[in-house]
Amino acid sequence: MTLTIVPLTEEHLDQVAELFVAGYRAQRQAVPSLPNGFEDAESIHEKPSRLSRRAPGAVAMEDRRLVGFFLGVRVDSLLGGRGVYVPEWGHAVAGGRAL
Repeated sequence: MTLTIVPLTEEHLDQVAELFVAGYRAQRQAVPSLPNGFEDAESIHEKPSRLSRRAPGAVAMEDRRLVGFFLGVRVDSLLGGRGVYVPEWGHAVAGGRAL
């Protein structure tokens, strides 16, 4: 199995939403006080879809399976320098993985 990093595209968005939701559900099991608003892949799908139209992102693919993603907005002035703002739904990795 080979891990490949490629630009995030429209074709990845369903898998992006599913991966984020799976990770969030696992986090809610560990921290039940987290809000349940991020557990529906259909409603999450729109957030990275909108952001990906104006901000770069990347996905980690293992064969044809998405195992991680990162999506954020470049910020030219952040605490005295440049940075990237990544929303809470803008990143995830498949369970038990370190990329």
